[in-house]
Amino acid sequence: MNWLNSFLGQIMRTCLATMLFMTAFFYNSSSEASENIVHKLMETGILTIGTRADSPPFASQIGHKKFAGFTIDIIEEIANGISDDLRVKISTKLITVTVIDRFQAVQKHEVDMVCGSTTPTWEREKIVDFSIPFFIDGIRILTFKEHGKFGLFGLQTKTVGVLKGSTSADAIASRLPNARIKAFADNGSLMKALEKKEIDAILGDGIVLEYKRVHSKQEENFMLVPKTGVLVWETFSCMMPQNQSEFRDLVNFQLIKIMNGLENLSGTYAKIYFRWFGGEGVLNYHLDELRQNKLLDSNIWLK
Repeated sequence: MNWLNSFLGQIMRTCLATMLFMTAFFYNSSSEASENIVHKLMETGILTIGTRADSPPFASQIGHKKFAGFTIDIIEEIANGISDDLRVKISTKLITVTVIDRFQAVQKHEVDMVCGSTTPTWEREKIVDFSIPFFIDGIRILTFKEHGKFGLFGLQTKTVGVLKGSTSADAIASRLPNARIKAFADNGSLMKALEKKEIDAILGDGIVLEYKRVHSKQEENFMLVPKTGVLVWETFSCMMPQNQSEFRDLVNFQLIKIMNGLENLSGTYAKIYFRWFGGEGVLNYHLDELRQNKLLDSNIWLK
């Protein structure tokens, strides 16, 4: 029976070791997941932001670890506001994320926040949290005039490119059920495929598509569909790890302050908007009353 006692003892020791390991694993995972970002900011003074490098006019890389764009300016204003509220000098550390790995970067706490052309959805809400919207635009299609002059009818059986991991494809299923959808990993390869006529159209955010159109050597060959209006409205929000309500509230408060005066086309938000999308900006994209009101209405619950 000594061998049996020894055998059972070995099993118990193995089980105990496994339980201790799993306890330590879950404790460490939980501890990492629950790290308070606000406390970290007060200790380090560094706000780590994930940003796209290939999504002008919202964000693009202009040099070694240097970025520029509408959302980059919004991020800096958020950091300045947090500095004032916490009474700690906050600097930003920008890290490149892609349309595919941005959610993982937030979940793994590789970044404190990602602000860009990310649309909140209930599926995404299961894995990350979102701020209030800071931008609103609609899904449209960039295509050749030979197709676009017939509206959506001219694209019924065409090949339409979309970004992997984006919400754009959902907007086209009911409108172009017979279209062939082809996914691309980044904006650069997506536009190159269109210019080479490897695809017939691109589906995406109207303001991004307009930027692609006016900066293409084939600008005169392209048009947006629909000519006016959108296929579906979408909002953009900052996303951050779950269970960080103190940090999310802090970010939301900064966004509300930034948007003060927007109803009169004045204040910080309007200044940043016109810097990028006004007559002297990189893209003349009018902030019409409809989009202005939709953006303000989406934030009204915090006022």
